Amino acid sequence: MLLPQPDLAPSVLHLFRPLNEILRGRRFFSDMDVPDAVQKRLQDQLKIYYQKGIRKLVACWTKCFTHGMDHIEKYCICCTPIFV
Repeated sequence: MLLPQPDLAPSVLHLFRPLNEILRGRRFFSDMDVPDAVQKRLQDQLKIYYQKGIRKLVACWTKCFTHGMDHIEKYCICCTPIFV
């Protein structure tokens, strides 16, 4: 059983749920089949994933610049540092 790693940054933790969903219910014949399956899935979704992410950041930054510092401090997760 994998235990949570206390030294992992919060920015890395968002990767585990999608990877778990990729592997759920699948059977692999060897340990080497697991990284191959994950890599193939990531390559298939990378372009769309990053395009969506960049669009979300642009929308968030636009709001932040429009509404000013008060919005950033209260609501914006894209402009505040992860490690406080």
